[in-house]
Amino acid sequence: MRKPLSLLLVEDEALIALNLKIGLERAGFAVNAVLATGEKAVERMDQEPADLIVMDIRLAGTMTGIEAARRIRNRHPVPIIFMTGFTREDYGPEIDELGPSLLLNKPVTSESLANAIEEIRG
Repeated sequence: MRKPLSLLLVEDEALIALNLKIGLERAGFAVNAVLATGEKAVERMDQEPADLIVMDIRLAGTMTGIEAARRIRNRHPVPIIFMTGFTREDYGPEIDELGPSLLLNKPVTSESLANAIEEIRG
């Protein structure tokens, strides 16, 4: 049996974040932290790295999810699942440059997110 993945959930809409956290934990994943800004995600990964990041592209604060992912990836080779209400054409090329990652269109359910995690996990 595989060890549970530790996840960092970065979503600035509190109700969405809570719903996803509960669903992911029910699916057997360990959600280490739920954060609302890219700045806090970068800081948290330096202090306590997670196995995988689930990150919204548009976040509170000044840093986008893509910029946070670039900064994190410079120090931690972690897969990232991005969530967005925008289209693949808006962010696809930037996300593809970042390496192992997936893009899910909102609204994202806990089930679709759990499936994406398993897909990226291999």
